[in-house]
Amino acid sequence: MNTKSIKLSEVKLKDLSAEVDSGRLSHAVLITGATEKIRAQVARLTASALLCVGDRDKPCGKCGHCVKSLKNLHPDIIEISGEDKAKSIKKESVLLIRQQALIMPNEASEKIFIVFEAQNMTEEAQNAMLKILEEPPRFARFILTAASSEGLLETIRSRVRTFDLGEESQESKQNKAQTIACDIARALYSGSEYDLVLAAAPIKKDRQLIKNVCDELTGIFIEALKLQKRGFAKTEGYPENESQAMAVKMYKSVSPSLLLRWTGTLSKIAELAEMNANETLLSTFFCSRLSEDKIGMTANEN
Repeated sequence: MNTKSIKLSEVKLKDLSAEVDSGRLSHAVLITGATEKIRAQVARLTASALLCVGDRDKPCGKCGHCVKSLKNLHPDIIEISGEDKAKSIKKESVLLIRQQALIMPNEASEKIFIVFEAQNMTEEAQNAMLKILEEPPRFARFILTAASSEGLLETIRSRVRTFDLGEESQESKQNKAQTIACDIARALYSGSEYDLVLAAAPIKKDRQLIKNVCDELTGIFIEALKLQKRGFAKTEGYPENESQAMAVKMYKSVSPSLLLRWTGTLSKIAELAEMNANETLLSTFFCSRLSEDKIGMTANEN
């Protein structure tokens, strides 16, 4: 498989590439690791290679299938991703996949369904997906991507061939956690519980990400407390990032007692994550406790 367009070590793509080239690739594969962007690139590249009719080095980039697939215009490559801000993939979307999978391909010999970030499928959606993975039409293939396989049901994991692209870089992990933490802080600042649930959606099935986000949020709250203590004078280079900018907003409008309570709550959540608490329950607890802290402090102050 021609993997030159992917910014990833060839070693990490070796097994996937070999199975594509040999024609031995399973009808259902799961691509994990790296970053969300790279997972998507590898999934699309794999789909292109599977439909390519070039003689070698697939995808060739020149045949009719390649031209269409590389522009995301191929009628036999169907992409599925989250439908809302929470990026949830619901049962209805999977039922549509099952219907489409029964229809013969339009132009190619196979029809390929790519499910991006499959860990965002609801349990009902995963159970619906299981049925088509167990008894797929001969011309249907499924490529799933996910940060890790942990967010998928064991029954799904047992039906797919998993290819892990290696760990996401530390810098990428930190940037992701910082972005989510700022979104959560913004939702807390606005007081919208709905926005809070949406902002926290990415941590739903990732225990390590929960811990990283707790660290980033704690940093924002502590920075706001420091500003309340010493005062704030805008200087060149400060705030130098989104987290500091969020801390500046909070120091003006959030009481020290609430910032301290939130910091304590985050410490408790991080501790539960360390103890391998259920990720879904943990993310629900995350939102409810932070909201309850704010409601409780507001009531006490009044």
